[in-house]
Amino acid sequence: SWLQNGLTILPNVNLVSNIGFSTEASNTKDIYSPFANYPTQAMEFPIKHPLFMVRDAQADKFTQQTQFRLSLISLLKSQVKKKLQFFS
Repeated sequence: SWLQNGLTILPNVNLVSNIGFSTEASNTKDIYSPFANYPTQAMEFPIKHPLFMVRDAQADKFTQQTQFRLSLISLLKSQVKKKLQFFS
């Protein structure tokens, strides 16, 4: 795991089609999200394994900024929901 200085492998292309974006979805309600209709690509075979693996800091930064960054509005919504649940 990353907690123990491990590495995670991420493909360079999108391999799956996410059909779960809708207003009725639990977590993926934003049908206008850039990830809602992200095009898929096939993997190339045979897979060529590298001789050694090292961390790609640029790829990590991209993933952090595109996948895990909360917008200010999302952050505020989250805080309001927590406060409302406290009073329920």
